[in-house]
Amino acid sequence: MKFTEYLMRILTAVPYAFVIFLLGGSVLAPYLEHKRMEVSQVIYAILGNWCHQMPTRCFWIFGSPMGLCARCFSFYSSLLATGFFLLYKNTKKIFWKWGFLLLIPILIDGTCQLIGLWKSTNFIRAVTGLVGGIGIGLLVFPIYFRFIHFFEELRKARNIKRFTFFSSKLRQS
Repeated sequence: MKFTEYLMRILTAVPYAFVIFLLGGSVLAPYLEHKRMEVSQVIYAILGNWCHQMPTRCFWIFGSPMGLCARCFSFYSSLLATGFFLLYKNTKKIFWKWGFLLLIPILIDGTCQLIGLWKSTNFIRAVTGLVGGIGIGLLVFPIYFRFIHFFEELRKARNIKRFTFFSSKLRQS
């Protein structure tokens, strides 16, 4: 296998590895805090870049809040599951209608909570995060797969042109 083929496989794995890191860190941080290990604070700080981590909006495990709030944890979990499903189905079709429709609940709940119309529960946050993650996954992963496919085709075309160019030089001599 050539270097470029390895590179394409690595590029395909990057978003999955990132989301697995977020989800794993979200569970690992409270466990390490329960064991009184200071590295838990580093994990919480890193995850704080992707989530507000308000304790009242988090699920609690090991007597501590998870590193991601209920909405973010459900969002990233369903995003990962959607990505794996689309990878398994090997589809590059972008589901525009379904993607945007599935984002409506998270937008309504988040906006209404922000302006003070109601206060969400962690269950509602988790459900809207779950649905929103599927919606974003239906939009983002097919675009990402098309991006990877484009570079794969570009690589193949470049190799064919080199071969054709090289072969035509041989024929002329």
